[in-house]
Amino acid sequence: MNRSALPPRRIVIRLGAVVLVAAAGAVVLGWGAGETPRPPPATIPKETWELREIKPEDTKKLVEVLAARHPWAGFIDSSRRPDQRRNAARPQPKAPPTPWRLAGIVQRGDESFALIATGQAAQTKIEYRRVGDSLPDGSILVQILPDSAKTQPATPPPSSDDTPPETPETRVYRLFDKK
Repeated sequence: MNRSALPPRRIVIRLGAVVLVAAAGAVVLGWGAGETPRPPPATIPKETWELREIKPEDTKKLVEVLAARHPWAGFIDSSRRPDQRRNAARPQPKAPPTPWRLAGIVQRGDESFALIATGQAAQTKIEYRRVGDSLPDGSILVQILPDSAKTQPATPPPSSDDTPPETPETRVYRLFDKK
């Protein structure tokens, strides 16, 4: 009998399967490792900058502003200190109350907040207020309901000594007025 130099068919199939599995494993493992490295980021060129020139009129203006604020009063010469008592004796003009409106009611958990809008239409500013907080007109927020908020004046109106003190008048601001 003449045996051929080729190995039996069973051994060739087994070796072929092992080589195929090894090649598939190499492809899977090398798939993500084959990414090319990213080039380093470009260096940012240095910017040249200069200090702006200080003009003599700017210096004079800055010195005048500083002198008007009296920054060294009391440290160097107490006789040049602005008289604080004279300024305190003058009655300060009362600023007009800031107009505001109730913009919304927000409920977070078991706490309610009133959204207060102040300013003109183009520059409206919205602020959160809780019960007990003061409002822009000086009144105090006393109650927040789902569709309205109640306020009281900060100081009750003066009463005569003969009458008992009255409770301050409350005002109700509603979100949706029926017109």
